[in-house]
Amino acid sequence: MDSTERPFMNPFMLPDLEPEPYRPGPEVVAWLPAMDGRVVVEIFRRSNDAYGFRYNAWVAWRDGGGEARKHSWWENHPVTAVFCPEQEIARKIAVEDARNAGVELENTWRSVV
Repeated sequence: MDSTERPFMNPFMLPDLEPEPYRPGPEVVAWLPAMDGRVVVEIFRRSNDAYGFRYNAWVAWRDGGGEARKHSWWENHPVTAVFCPEQEIARKIAVEDARNAGVELENTWRSVV
């Protein structure tokens, strides 16, 4: 399954353009892209020093007629929030969540810090 079929990726939001380079936010400590580059799993540090994960997806923003007006990276959180004491635990949960959603991920995490 292509990452564009991820449940949060509404067909109305499917991009027409290839993704711009992904740039992690300041709280992101590691990230892992999907094989097609349109979804990135992020591990981030919460204010209480616990770790969580979320997705960033390349999407199209369309007008009422379905015309793509803009493309951008869109942050999306999993249905259940994760608070992990260790980054490695958050990574394992994130990979399992993505796998369950049918998102094929690359094998190598990128560390930010």
